[in-house]
Amino acid sequence: MTAQPTVSVVIPYFDQPEFLRDAVESVIAQTYANVEIIVVDDCSPGVSAIQLLRGLRHPKLLVFKLESQKGTSVARNAGIVRSSGEYILSLDAADLLAPQYVTETVKALIDSNEDGVCTAIRIFGSADAIVYPELEVPQILSRGTVCNTFLYKRNVFDVVDGYREDIDSDQDRQFLLDALQKGFTFKQIKQPLFFRRQHAGSVEPSILDDRYKSLVQRNLDLYKQHLPAILSLQKVRVQELAVARVRLSRDLQRLSSDDARLKRGLTNVMSYYHDLEHDALKTEITVGQL
Repeated sequence: MTAQPTVSVVIPYFDQPEFLRDAVESVIAQTYANVEIIVVDDCSPGVSAIQLLRGLRHPKLLVFKLESQKGTSVARNAGIVRSSGEYILSLDAADLLAPQYVTETVKALIDSNEDGVCTAIRIFGSADAIVYPELEVPQILSRGTVCNTFLYKRNVFDVVDGYREDIDSDQDRQFLLDALQKGFTFKQIKQPLFFRRQHAGSVEPSILDDRYKSLVQRNLDLYKQHLPAILSLQKVRVQELAVARVRLSRDLQRLSSDDARLKRGLTNVMSYYHDLEHDALKTEITVGQL
């Protein structure tokens, strides 16, 4: 019987101690047996990763701490370098995996000629939605949703030379762009097997705009190459998001005062769509200036 390929799940940890244990437990609960778990403590203040994970039992759980805070990309790269798996999966410490995540993505990867696999994303926390990440260059460049957790072959990491350590945002988006530029291909499973936590309080629009401008500057030639497709995508996205937000607003108005909990949920979803719409509009303006 052929042995299962080893899957290395790397979890960078910095702050947010209330979430780390749940993230690790979601990996321990995988139906796939041959998983190693590597938690990299990026010199987090307060409670250490080792303290938070005390008592958890797993034959391949490794926790280590960097000598000083280096950032998410350095922590990820350090964990992956110390891993031994044929397949790599990076998981943020606030997020979760469905129990069958590794089983389904490994099967999809083995059954295909692709180099990586992602799944649909279930947004939870301050919003509730299912989104489908983008895997093509124009969509990724136009601020379409990307998945910060996906399973990929180890040689993708080696050829791309890891996550860029000179940037402090959009590391996942940049890694995916770098991989696509190297000729690697990815596929998507439509089941929402990855759970991304949406935190209360959106990132300030000005910060999002600065991040996007940095992304444009890093990939300017690529943007110019795909500019017609990006502009077309943005026009469609703005229209779709505006329609969705109007529908949600109407639904919200129909609810009675007794539906307070549902109202709060719809309000959070509206806020989420508003943020996406803002991103899409800003993207259209920015790329139109190139």
